[in-house]
Amino acid sequence: MNKKAAELVCKEIPIVLITINNNKKITYWNHKAEEVFGIPRVSVIGKQLYRILPNIKKRYAMFINNSCLKEGRSIEILDLKFKHANNKSYLEGKGQFLPILQQKKVTGVSIIINVFQNGERYDPEFQELINSVVQNSKDAVLITKAVPYDNPDGPRIIFANPAFYKMTGYKEADILGRTPRILQGKNSDPNKIKEISKALKEWKPIRTELTNYTKSGKEFIVELSIVPVKNKNGWYTHWISIQRDTTDRVKMVNQLIQYNKNLESLVSKKTKEREKLILAKKKKELDAIKAKSILNALKLSTANKDLELRKKKLLSQEMQISGKEAQLSKVKEKLEAIRKQDSIQKKDIDRLIRSIESQQNEEKNWINFSNSFNEIDPMFFKKLVKKCKTLTLNDKKHAAYVRLNLSLREVSKILHIEQKSAEMARYRLKKKLKIKPEDALSSYILSL
Repeated sequence: MNKKAAELVCKEIPIVLITINNNKKITYWNHKAEEVFGIPRVSVIGKQLYRILPNIKKRYAMFINNSCLKEGRSIEILDLKFKHANNKSYLEGKGQFLPILQQKKVTGVSIIINVFQNGERYDPEFQELINSVVQNSKDAVLITKAVPYDNPDGPRIIFANPAFYKMTGYKEADILGRTPRILQGKNSDPNKIKEISKALKEWKPIRTELTNYTKSGKEFIVELSIVPVKNKNGWYTHWISIQRDTTDRVKMVNQLIQYNKNLESLVSKKTKEREKLILAKKKKELDAIKAKSILNALKLSTANKDLELRKKKLLSQEMQISGKEAQLSKVKEKLEAIRKQDSIQKKDIDRLIRSIESQQNEEKNWINFSNSFNEIDPMFFKKLVKKCKTLTLNDKKHAAYVRLNLSLREVSKILHIEQKSAEMARYRLKKKLKIKPEDALSSYILSL
């Protein structure tokens, strides 16, 4: 193709194409660039890009200087803005900053701008992505190209919402064109990463929890959902990742589990104390019998006086433990009833003991629990009591678990109860709060 023919082809290209060298001097300026910016090619060749287009420097210099020229990284901008030739109004489009490589060295940058026409800000494919993002705007969102997952650089990030930058500490220039793998670190579970890799390779959505790292290196736990997006032809074009920081929730669950272990330890300790008390009582009774035998060999008057003193001492001790003995008798009766059952299991006896200990310490346990919970959500219980003043401590605790977004399975594990029992507790709470059958308890609790 001769030079004249090449010029004709360039005129037909509907995109702005500009190239610069390492010194940011313009080496190419096509006809579309002349049309959009209103500056002829002869006036810009060899000139500094930022002097010709100062508004480009204001927002995009970081991408050109660092991402492209220093790191050799390609950047795609989905909402690029730039001034029109009249220098008053702004045009919008999709842009790309691509490093120019010669013998594996970056020698310059190609700037490609596809200007939106006829008031259409996004093409239909991207509009579908944006709609998905809007529905989850409170969570961190990443959009990547659907390149093969085994690509050495991984899927390239083309969009991140403000919630993502706030959560990770990264900036736009740090993240665009890179792979989400930069968020992973030494404590990121390799098995979870393998699960994600398998899902991506099979173009399947996945939801999991993973330890990630901020730009400063701080660990945080994220619950992420990754889904593939198809275009109108059925081809996978992008991945959308919705991410939520669950560090505080996981920490609270672990604290509750540890709190429950402490309660179990306390029950075991109290049980051993009771056993020691019974043994001590039996020992004292034997000692009394021995003493009585010795006293019978003494003078009757002295023996009787001594015996009376010992009886009074035993009576005093008996009075002190009578209350505990009465409760122990009830425990024994219930334990004997359980042993007579055909399907007796050790966990049944353990559950009964925990239940008794929990009732004895219910008020103390509730104070400890509510104090810890109020550090996180100080107004919740006040708002809850305003809605219903007849709630029990157990109702309030189950409401707190719902507030913490704990599943029935997690609650049953913490309280050592059946999942059906936890479900019934929530049902009773819903009735007391007068929530309509078709409305969700979790939505009501989270709205307080």
